[in-house]
Amino acid sequence: MNSTTTVAAAAPALTTPFVVPASCTDSFDTTITYRTGLSGDATHITAYAAFPQTTSGCQASGANLHRDGATIVLRPGVCPSDWVAYNLKVDGPQYYPNPSDAASVTFDAVCCSSGFSMTETYYSIPNFGPACTKLVSKTQAATSGLTTTTLIVSAHAAWQIEWMAKDAPTLTPQPPSMDLCYDVQMPTWTPGSAATGRKKCRSLQDSPDKHQYDGLVYIAIVLPTVIGFLLITGCICCCVCYRRKKNRQRREAERPAELPGDEASSLELYKYTT
Repeated sequence: MNSTTTVAAAAPALTTPFVVPASCTDSFDTTITYRTGLSGDATHITAYAAFPQTTSGCQASGANLHRDGATIVLRPGVCPSDWVAYNLKVDGPQYYPNPSDAASVTFDAVCCSSGFSMTETYYSIPNFGPACTKLVSKTQAATSGLTTTTLIVSAHAAWQIEWMAKDAPTLTPQPPSMDLCYDVQMPTWTPGSAATGRKKCRSLQDSPDKHQYDGLVYIAIVLPTVIGFLLITGCICCCVCYRRKKNRQRREAERPAELPGDEASSLELYKYTT
């Protein structure tokens, strides 16, 4: 008698946009209040947060899907359908001196649903994690020269996508080509559209100390050189002015003094000779 073992097939990787069913509506049933700003102007935030859906059919699944608290991570992956990607950048940027290192670099971005966005003000909500928010209301009040801002926002857990250059051809839509930069390259990108709004890149192939070194070079070499040039120029000008003054004084001292009547004698001599 032969025994048969059934092995569950692993879920395929999710490499196309997950389409959230219309019936899967977020429930903003968790209220989180917190404050930013330890001194001076303060911001009080009330967030009505929606945790990821747990209803069957509302959850994405795939071999490349992972969870980090409330955050869904696709590695590699793409944003859900009709969502927008924010803060496209290198994941954990570090110094890569060799061009061949580009193959091992991982890029990441955060995805938000339509109507929600990613901003630094509400990016990390306590006990919730990276969040996509939509402003409900904003009020401000000034007291004793200090401004207090009160915000009410709706928030849902952000998705995070990660990919390497070699993964791009396997993803639909393909993420934009990325340079090796220390900072965020594109603040926002709508999957399937042209990549625009790229920021100036500080290359990972430049030592992280390069910019600090350039500043030190300016302070240690350029600035003293400029100051020295100005001091030397000033000394030369002072010497020239001093010598001109001394020469003028010497000429005046060597000029013969005119005696009384010399002017009249000179006039008579002029008349006689003419």
